[in-house]
Amino acid sequence: MDPVIFLEKVRRPSPRGLVRDRLERVASTLWSAAPNTASSALVIGPPGSGKTTLLSQFTTGDDRPIGWYRASHEDGDAASITRYLGHALATALGEPELARVAAEGLIGGLVRALDDLGPRRGMLLVDDLQEIAGTPAEQALETLLLMRPRGVSIVLGSRRPPLINTSRLMVAGELLEVAGDDLRFRSWEVEQLFRSVYHAPLSPEGAAALTRRTGGWAAGLHLFHLATAQCGRAERERAIDELGGRSRLIRSYLARNVLAGLDAERLDFLVRTATLGAMTGALCDDLLGGYGSASVLATLEDEQFFTTSTDGGVTYRYHHVLQTQLEVLLVDRLGTAGARDLYRRSGRLLEGDDRISAAVHAYARAEDWGAVARLLAAAPPSSAGNAVSGLLALPGLPSDDDPTLAIAEARLLARRGQLDEAIAGYRRAEELLEDHRFVERSRGERRSLELWLAGSAEPRAADGATRLAVDLRALSRSTAAQVSAPLAVALQGMIAGRLDEVSPALDRAGTAGGWEGLAARLAGQFLRLLRNDVLDAGRVEAVLLESELEGWPWLARVARGVQLAALLVAAPEEWTASAAELLGSAGGRDRWSELLTALALGVGFNGADRAVEARQALDRAVEVAEEMTAPALREWAERLAAGPTAASRTAPVTTGRPEVVLTCLGGFGLTVAGRPIDHLGLRPRARALLMLLALHHRRPLHREHLIEQLWPGSTLESGVRCLQVAISSVRQCLHAAGVGRPAVVREGDAYALRIPEADDQLQAFESLVGKAAAGGDPGVTLNLRTQALGLYAGHLLPEAGPAEWVVDERERLRRLAATTAASAAEDALAVDDPRTALRHAHRAIDLDPYQDSAWRLVARSHAQLGNPAAEAEAQRRQAWALAELGLGS
Repeated sequence: MDPVIFLEKVRRPSPRGLVRDRLERVASTLWSAAPNTASSALVIGPPGSGKTTLLSQFTTGDDRPIGWYRASHEDGDAASITRYLGHALATALGEPELARVAAEGLIGGLVRALDDLGPRRGMLLVDDLQEIAGTPAEQALETLLLMRPRGVSIVLGSRRPPLINTSRLMVAGELLEVAGDDLRFRSWEVEQLFRSVYHAPLSPEGAAALTRRTGGWAAGLHLFHLATAQCGRAERERAIDELGGRSRLIRSYLARNVLAGLDAERLDFLVRTATLGAMTGALCDDLLGGYGSASVLATLEDEQFFTTSTDGGVTYRYHHVLQTQLEVLLVDRLGTAGARDLYRRSGRLLEGDDRISAAVHAYARAEDWGAVARLLAAAPPSSAGNAVSGLLALPGLPSDDDPTLAIAEARLLARRGQLDEAIAGYRRAEELLEDHRFVERSRGERRSLELWLAGSAEPRAADGATRLAVDLRALSRSTAAQVSAPLAVALQGMIAGRLDEVSPALDRAGTAGGWEGLAARLAGQFLRLLRNDVLDAGRVEAVLLESELEGWPWLARVARGVQLAALLVAAPEEWTASAAELLGSAGGRDRWSELLTALALGVGFNGADRAVEARQALDRAVEVAEEMTAPALREWAERLAAGPTAASRTAPVTTGRPEVVLTCLGGFGLTVAGRPIDHLGLRPRARALLMLLALHHRRPLHREHLIEQLWPGSTLESGVRCLQVAISSVRQCLHAAGVGRPAVVREGDAYALRIPEADDQLQAFESLVGKAAAGGDPGVTLNLRTQALGLYAGHLLPEAGPAEWVVDERERLRRLAATTAASAAEDALAVDDPRTALRHAHRAIDLDPYQDSAWRLVARSHAQLGNPAAEAEAQRRQAWALAELGLGS
């Protein structure tokens, strides 16, 4: 009697769901006949992640020879699975002989039969591989995977990593892996899914919110659709805000398909450790009073059980939907009081492990507001924002009587872009505060926000605002503003149209923490948009998600605008309506995000050749910029609206600014009427000659000195010829840039770069330092030194590398800037401004970490600010610096 074949297990399903281009490329690779391409794939993810849907999409095309097999636990013996695999391959390739051979139950016979067919193209899809994990059937499948003809592609779908030796195939480049994060829906894909598949459109904001609440989990999205299928659009959007752990469908799905197979001990582990949020093996052991938690967490991640680690297995987090379900189960099991006690214990453990944000969240879930206030008050200014991020997921704070919680609420409002409410919150906190240090901290943060109010006064760092905030606000008012913060320098280049100068500054800004680093990464993608380069919406999505995770909702909104602009350029027909809708809904209390979003969409519409829509978006940007007193951004939007030619022009130079600006600090630059010369078009030696002459601007250099530096080892005759050719190239370059008269002049056997009207920032730096060194009132010398340090945008001519002609001068100027910063700190202490002193002292240390006087100034500044712990830390680091130099006691 022939073995029974259940046809349902080998029935090829109909393709369903949203076809996502980035995943469809896997199938295209497998079908490709190109040499050295992968011939197999592993699709692995937790229940409901969309594995089977993706595999069904690989079957698209009736003419493709595709076989399908869905594994089940009763197929655990080698003979049984061989018969099913043979039947599936026979059906796909139209070769009944394969089924006959496979009926004998020997996998080797099936492999030989495939070989005997000769070169054939086909694909075998095996779903639910986890059902036969560790069985002889899995071993038989491994034999087929390793020994089959490479013309037959195999795709495996599993909830857990198989015991098959897939690593061998991956190292050989023969196997592609699609993991849980790859299967996760991105926000734009959620919008496509609901519009094109479910025919229940969501707004861009709604799609992003649903992605955030479900973590892009395919089953969660489908269950939300089922729950809201009969709702109108407005009701569906409201349901997103109400989506949580009490969702009946999601709870039921998780209970049946995720948690049902767990033993009681593992489920108890999940429920209790969910109170930590950020889990390590040690923290879980301490919380549970046991050991071995690190192994449990690693196993959960390996099994794709809604558990991920982004730091190589040190810290773990549960997927958002599982975390929410576990929090609900915790209250169901322990009751409200018991859950609070466990959260309180988790808060203490997290605090002891210096995981302040997670500790704040745990204490807040325990409703231990005293502990929350204590942590927020103790957090230094540099990490206070990180501590506040632990409160972002909570609906509100009892901040009426506690000044620390009032400041926390103000910070949350600021992160959401609600400036007026945030400023009012800071003022309320200042009325409640009695500690002078916290009043000053609150006042400084408030003033940083007040800079951004419409009609605000000209920004000044002395008001307590951060350097970056002052620079950015000044830049919004004038493209000619003197800025030094790397992010501001980069944005200044964008606004002025000097796009080639932007990337180095963005690279520096990208190393910063908090929102500055995220904004730099986002600006890097927007730069690609301005250049009409292809940009990756997935990279923007990463910034968007990190902004939300780290607690910067205003930046996430801007990222959404940049992302949609990128999608517009790629597929205008599909995304024009969504972009118009986002623009229409952008109005609200966060006017700056609205302005930046409108600018991004305007650039996107321009790139998509949608002139009418581009004009509408950029007109909105002009309107908001006018309202917010941002004339530089208004002018930029107007140039963008005028079309690509006008947009590529640099911003007009403000009246009174020099026509020519020469820069050697932080990078070489020579701009004429705001337009940079194209010195990169020069040959390397000619470019070096231009920089060498610029370093000695207006001073003649003998030709033998120039030859010795740039053409060492050459004879005088050949060196002179090379020098003359290079001089000619430099003159042509300067003339083409618009320098009105011969700028490289010859005086006997010497040459000099002389541009009389040029603003030479290197000479201006040394002039200001010299004036300050002459002495006088500390307030005056502080102002001179602050101006000088504003011109020191970086080390001298970094493009020249270790060339002998620049190294000594670069080192001299670095030391001069370091001592200038230390002197500025002395001046600031003399005028009783310890915060400004601290900023300058840290700048001195950045420039020269072994400058003993700068460390003493840091300690003195902290002492005046009433911060003894920071003072002691500065003294400790001073002792370390001295020890490094061999000068310690």
